[in-house]
Amino acid sequence: MNPWKNIKNVQNGFTRKLNSTVFQEMSQNWHMNAVRLPLSNWVFAQYQNQFLSLLDPAIQQANQAGLYVILDLHDYRQGGSPYGSDANAPKSESLTFWKAIAAHYLNNPMVMFDAYNEAHYTSANQWLNGGGTQTGSTGKTAKVIGMQALVNTIRATGAKQIIIIGGVHVAGTLRINDPNIMYTAHTYHKVAAGNPTVWDKEWGSFKGNYPLFYGEWALLPNSTVFRRCETATMQNANQKVTDFLNYMGQNRISWTAWQFDVPYLLQNRTTFTPTRLDDPNKPWTCNSPNAVAGMGARIQQYLSSHSLSSNHGSTSSDQSTSPRQISRTFALSRH
Repeated sequence: MNPWKNIKNVQNGFTRKLNSTVFQEMSQNWHMNAVRLPLSNWVFAQYQNQFLSLLDPAIQQANQAGLYVILDLHDYRQGGSPYGSDANAPKSESLTFWKAIAAHYLNNPMVMFDAYNEAHYTSANQWLNGGGTQTGSTGKTAKVIGMQALVNTIRATGAKQIIIIGGVHVAGTLRINDPNIMYTAHTYHKVAAGNPTVWDKEWGSFKGNYPLFYGEWALLPNSTVFRRCETATMQNANQKVTDFLNYMGQNRISWTAWQFDVPYLLQNRTTFTPTRLDDPNKPWTCNSPNAVAGMGARIQQYLSSHSLSSNHGSTSSDQSTSPRQISRTFALSRH
């Protein structure tokens, strides 16, 4: 059943997780300054008016709480893609989505555009310029669109906000031709198993030369993927998270963490009690999918201790301020 055929049910589910109370909690008590929202271009194409009727007030409420909103194109099977899985690079439909969304939020300096979540390219030239085709699990085929075309489409609307671009692992020496780009990567298992040398390698020559952003990261005891918490224990997990936070801070890398919800950063959505990695009353070992354990308390402590020296909630007339802090993710998608 398609839930979008009953907009009232969709609205109730959406506003239960994204509302002014949640945003004020994030901003005032957790000292966050950014929220990253994954969006389905397929749902948007089919239900544009209903989609914006939910997204517009959520963005307004988040901004009023002092939060930047990062709009992330999450093109995947669960979001209704007719390609199914395995067609994980931008398509012509991605350009259509950004043409509409960038124009709609053209005049909001507290909105940023994360052009495509975890795009898969086969070469640096394809990453920049596109070319070739991709075939999804449904057999449907599409031309591969390069990242430069996404940027050009957004800029053609007149939008000047920060654009976030992934794919640094395949980009080589090529770069996007635009003055207001922030490059992004996602990491999970390397938080637990990595170190500064490993983390530096992830960025390559981007590090120290461009604004960088970990759009997703976490140490996840409750993941069903062993690598996401490999080497982590209740005794060392807090230190591993602290080391990664310090690495990002020392290298001025912005970040949004996964995620402001149960059982990751929160124990519940009523009191917003943070999860812990060392709570003896909630024991875990790596890959404990039912464990209500996570890095919430460590994140809250870190942000609280850094809030006085940050430019929390600030805006910039040239729209070049990078978000630095945390994420609340919620997908506008069909399931």
